[in-house]
Amino acid sequence: MSLLNMIFPTPPKRKSEKTLYGDFLKAFPAYKTTHELDQLREDEFPQLKKTDQVYLDFTGANLFAKSLVKQHLQLLENGIFGNPHSSNPASQLSTKLAEEARQYVLQYFHAGDEYFCIFTPNASGALKIVGECYPFNNESFLLLSLDNHNSVNGIREFAQQKGSAFQYTPLDDESLYLDQTALEQNL
Repeated sequence: MSLLNMIFPTPPKRKSEKTLYGDFLKAFPAYKTTHELDQLREDEFPQLKKTDQVYLDFTGANLFAKSLVKQHLQLLENGIFGNPHSSNPASQLSTKLAEEARQYVLQYFHAGDEYFCIFTPNASGALKIVGECYPFNNESFLLLSLDNHNSVNGIREFAQQKGSAFQYTPLDDESLYLDQTALEQNL
């Protein structure tokens, strides 16, 4: 054996991708049951494969499914849509579709007649409406978790403007759950 081989031994032969995949399936046989998810990813989100990405930010910016884009394109190609607050045919079509969507959401959640469906641009927009519309006053008390999205913390500003008191409940340092003792005291 040469001195060079002693210092830099020949690396082991690299396994093929097929062999590695087979080894993986042997180690994790339950993975085979996810084929439906693999197919869904391939059919509905081909942009992930094209860009070689894994996408996990579904709380803020969901990916669009290919079938939804096709359906929406067909809707746009075959219709004219206007401001739903007007009475012309294009506006009436917009109103009809918005009302159908609201009814579908309410039916999906088995909501009774006392519920309304309001579409907002995002969670921050919805929380802003809550903050603006909630009847805070000087007898109100707003209790918040210390660990909130900034949009939730924004409700505090609406409460303060209307004279409401507010307080934060801290998290337990170890579990990262709400501190139960502090929560009970704050309630």
